[in-house]
Amino acid sequence: MPKEKPKDGEKLICGMGESYIRKKFFDREVGKMLTEIQGQQKVKEKDVQELIAFMTELKKEDKSVIDKVMEAFPGSRLIDDSEITPPNVDELMKGVSDKEWREKADAAIAYIKEKLDNLRQDIAAKKPIPETYWLDTAIIFLSYQDILERDRIWKTQTYFAQITRLIDEAGVSRLEAENRSKLTKEYAEYKYITLLLERMDKFDMLMKKRDGSNSRY
Repeated sequence: MPKEKPKDGEKLICGMGESYIRKKFFDREVGKMLTEIQGQQKVKEKDVQELIAFMTELKKEDKSVIDKVMEAFPGSRLIDDSEITPPNVDELMKGVSDKEWREKADAAIAYIKEKLDNLRQDIAAKKPIPETYWLDTAIIFLSYQDILERDRIWKTQTYFAQITRLIDEAGVSRLEAENRSKLTKEYAEYKYITLLLERMDKFDMLMKKRDGSNSRY
């Protein structure tokens, strides 16, 4: 979003109007504003001191307003941002498990992988494929779709749990957490089930294409 233009006759501090600085301060976007300032010009020490002085006045003004509200409503308590703690991974994942259907999902994954691998080998060897193979296999794959989609959701959750845990416990950025999480078992399993479902989609497309042609494959 472009920076607001200073009002006519408005005092500028570090190249920005006081009204803009005020808005950023009360919107709790001081960090973003400082990045803008540094990106636009080299900041002189005099300007920095002027900015600090103005923001100090804003802070006093903020506290004054809060004190008056607290005085008007005795017993009220201002909640600071630091007091708002999001639920951790264990709290978010409470009650979520793949225990009930894990064996079924593993069996389905093994079966589909074997079928697709064998098909690839047969096509490479130019072996004739039985006419009934495509539809019969597609129906079996369809019967496994629900359990595999459920498994993909579970593995997506466990992968994202790793990202969240790194952010919470190591204090790294989301990008760094995502990069580090790609080294984990959870990411490998999430990626594998995603690619397997994509292979199933391609099989379905190939079956429909083949069904409309006279190809031997």
